[in-house]
Amino acid sequence: MERVDGMSIGNVNSAWIGAYPYADKTPRNNAAKAENTGFMRFAEKAAQKAAGAAAVDNAVENIAENPVEKYPAVLGEIGKNAPEKVKQAFTEAAKETGGFFTSAGMWISADGKHCQMTKMFVERFVRWLHGETQGCDMLGSTVQGAINAVNRWMYDLDHPLMGAAPVKSGDKWLVEKERRFYESFRDKLEKLVQTDSAEGAAADRTEAYKGYLKQKYGNVRYESVGKDQKSLDRVGKGMSGNDVIIAPNIVEEMANDSEKAAYYEGKIDDYFHAIPRLKAQFAAQGLNHTPGGIVIHEDGSVTYIGGCDNDTPETRAKIKAEQAAKRGRRERYQELAEETAERRREFAEWQYHKILMAEALQTSGFGMEKYLFIGQPQVSAAAYKRAVGAYGGREAALEGGSQ
Repeated sequence: MERVDGMSIGNVNSAWIGAYPYADKTPRNNAAKAENTGFMRFAEKAAQKAAGAAAVDNAVENIAENPVEKYPAVLGEIGKNAPEKVKQAFTEAAKETGGFFTSAGMWISADGKHCQMTKMFVERFVRWLHGETQGCDMLGSTVQGAINAVNRWMYDLDHPLMGAAPVKSGDKWLVEKERRFYESFRDKLEKLVQTDSAEGAAADRTEAYKGYLKQKYGNVRYESVGKDQKSLDRVGKGMSGNDVIIAPNIVEEMANDSEKAAYYEGKIDDYFHAIPRLKAQFAAQGLNHTPGGIVIHEDGSVTYIGGCDNDTPETRAKIKAEQAAKRGRRERYQELAEETAERRREFAEWQYHKILMAEALQTSGFGMEKYLFIGQPQVSAAAYKRAVGAYGGREAALEGGSQ
């Protein structure tokens, strides 16, 4: 057990040490020299003690054979709550600088022959010694939090601790490599801040502009409506005459471009100004104009929605008279139909009686040529049969007497 600045440091887990190689340096010799001076601070000396020479070669080989995937492994340790855009900026800066980072933040050259114990690594190691063994939140959860972390590391890089061993001339390029990474990372983060500020300002302008449109036109909503008939029919059914529908991308353009705002507001104003004129024109033709609303599509095209009907006092009176005339005609048609049906029934009955009488006359021997039908007979077929039978019997009796 060794004492470092009043604290005890035992044997650090060799597996954990193996993830943070420190090649081409002699940390144990450096630590011995630092101990002789008595000025080595806990953080740097503890970090150097952790980089055991026995695990260096194997760790470098493992890291070189397993390159990082989407994001460097270190982000899982120092940026567990960092936004995706911060992680992306870190990754891009690391690629621009060259090499890669271990999960604890030590920089390794692409060929695995050189490494730099970065200030990021030192802070991570100190946090680990204080119990943050499952990752920490050094980058914070915002872009500004990440900028603060980078500034902290750059300050430590430019202000070495008193008593720290000076950087060898042959290793200064490693320090500059670390510095270039921090600078690249910070530049990207600052651009994100500017972008976020611009987007936030644009969003604020859009919301303010929406409030202005609502105050000016009243019933305004924001959605993308297709230009096909089915989509227009769908929104048209729910319109009340003063509806204004604007595609979300168009209202954002209007909020940030005064010329486009003037153009589309002019289209909306034209629609409302045209309503009285259209009502008068339709009324002259006996029609009632029913306005719906205006739709501004996401491609910038404009559709006016409206309709008409004939629901006016004059039209209602005319329709009522026409309906009464139609009812009269229907009633007359019904009467004529009933009369025709009655005539057909009587004719059919007369035809039936005629057939019966012809059969009776034929049976009695009284030929049809001797009988003349004049109109519809009023007696039944049975009566005809009796009359014809009686007549036939009398004629037979007369013929017998003469003989």
